[in-house]
Amino acid sequence: MRTIKLDRMLFIYALNGVIKCYSDQELQEVEAKLLDEGWKHTATIDPARWIENIANGNDDPSDMLDELQFSPTNAIGKARADNAT
Repeated sequence: MRTIKLDRMLFIYALNGVIKCYSDQELQEVEAKLLDEGWKHTATIDPARWIENIANGNDDPSDMLDELQFSPTNAIGKARADNAT
């Protein structure tokens, strides 16, 4: 089983096309307020892998940004909740 290191992950929240990015530690302090204000968790990313994908042409940067701004939470986004139990 692969271990996900939350300390290097970024949790992305979006509202009306605007995004906010938080580390696991930062998110613990603001998550309830974000959800109350209507922000939606759209992605959880490893910034190093995300930058590599952009730089090496593996994914279209425009599509990657659309995923951050508008997509519902993906399966990786469940890692934080899974590790909290």
